Formats: sequence, structure tokens, C-alpha cells
Amino acid sequence: MGQICLKLKNPDYSRQTEEQLRSPFHLLDSIKLPDYPERQLKFYRDLDDKFCVLNNILLSDYMTLLNNFSKGDSGGASSGKHKNIKTDKITKNDWKKFCENKIIKNPIVRKTSTDLQNCQKQFFDDIADDIRLFYALQNKLDIDDELEIPKIAFFSVGFNYCYPKISQKIIILLSLFTDSGNEISCSDDLYLFFLLIFSNVFRTPVLYLAKELGPDVPNESIWYSIRLEEAERITKINELIIREIVLMLAEGVIGNLFGENQSKAYSREEFKNTLLDDKFVWIFSNKGIKMKIEEELTRRNIGI
Repeated sequence: MGQICLKLKNPDYSRQTEEQLRSPFHLLDSIKLPDYPERQLKFYRDLDDKFCVLNNILLSDYMTLLNNFSKGDSGGASSGKHKNIKTDKITKNDWKKFCENKIIKNPIVRKTSTDLQNCQKQFFDDIADDIRLFYALQNKLDIDDELEIPKIAFFSVGFNYCYPKISQKIIILLSLFTDSGNEISCSDDLYLFFLLIFSNVFRTPVLYLAKELGPDVPNESIWYSIRLEEAERITKINELIIREIVLMLAEGVIGNLFGENQSKAYSREEFKNTLLDDKFVWIFSNKGIKMKIEEELTRRNIGI
């Protein structure tokens, strides 16, 4: 215990560095992802870099907080009940409590203005709406505030917006989607995951900004720097087209991974190596996801 205390007192100590050295996946974090250009969607790059408070939090910590959070929690200590992130469910209101008490008020998250916190809460609220939408569509359920959504669906939010470490993304992805036979195949949970990483980066931000932007945006707004002509283009894009693009891109990834009949299965090592191939490695970067979205916008001759 004394050695641990001395280590923590050292001003140069980094838990992230120590975790990297202990992990057999730590070399993955040295992979340099291509510098995917942002063209049409560059207007909301600040969403990743400055706005989303999750970039202060490691994905592993986010998943621990999410796993320990129970339906109906008010933000206090964990109840101590056994939890399973693959099967436990929460409502949208539970998610909002989780975001406010476990993320926005987390002591490791940098303090921001009340206005920025309110914007962040609204963004998390909109993310929950979209996750609920695609989960309900997938399972042919009615959409209402009491609809319970599996916690595993919210892994996509951390995957997109937590502090970017490829090693943690891969480790947790393999852990969540490996089946009882120790293989990874095209499950409903994995299909929903690929839907949501496109929705979280495209549908939610664009529709969120469409509500926030306009000619009357006050000077103090965090979105004031977005030019009016860009804002006008955002508000004109058809919501159904956005949904169609999200569905098409997710189905394209699933088809490329698992084949036309979605019958291919991988070992954990095979799946890891496949995702790190140039054909799929872009999923680990929001810029890479935006690149695929922009390619589809260009193909459809849609300008934002």
C-alpha cells in the first residue's frame, strides 16, 4: 500500500501510461490513423474537440460508471447489486440522470459555464432520443419515455466521444460482442452498435445544431462561430435522408464484415485484425466516420 501511495504522490505519475504498459493491446495506441479530411461536415468539429465533456473521460471509466449505474439511481453510491451491461436496461430519464450526475458533475471533467452545461445536457438528451429511435425500429417497439433500452446500446456514445484510445475501444468491443462460443458474429447488439456510431456522429449533431442555429444566435453562444450560410444548409437537410444514410452505411459495414448472408463468424483475434485493416480502421475515428458520410453525401449530390 505504501508503494501505491508514493506512486500516486509522484507529480509525473500517469494512470493511463501504467495501464498501457500492463495491457497487451497498448501498442495499438501508437497506430497513426489517416488524417481524414473534413469538408462538408467540418462546421461542427468543435463538437468533438471542445464541446463534448466525455473527451475528459477514458472509455474504460465511462463503461465502469455505466455498468454500475442502476435504473432509478439518483446519482448516489452503487447499490451493490450484480449488474450486467449486456442485459441491464435503462430508460431515457435514467440516462439523463447518469449523464448529469456521473459525467457532467464528475470531478475529473473540466468545469464549464452553466450555458455550456445546459447545451451538453440537451445534446445527451438528443442522443438518447436517437438511440431509442433506432432500438425501437430494430425491435418493432413503440417509442415512449418509459421504453427500456439495453445499457450496451450506450457503449456507442463512449466509443464516439470518450478520450480516444484505440486499445480500449478494441478491448471493450471484443468483450461486449463475443458470444458464448467465444466467437463474434452478426448479433442484433452489434448491428445496433454500427447504426449508432453513425447516428451519434451525424444524425444527432446535425439535427441538434439545426435547432440551435439561426440568424438570432446570440454572440455569447458557443455556436456563434458557425457561419450563417452553413447554418442555413444544415436546417434544410431532410431528416429522412439522414436516417436513410445512417442505415445504409451501417448495413454496408455489416455486409463487408459478415458477408451477404451475415453468416461469417470470427475469433476474437481475427475480428481485431480485421477491424485494424485499412478497410475498417476508419471506424475508430470520428473523422473517419464523417469521411464515409461525406462520400455518401457526394454520391447522392447532397450538399450541406
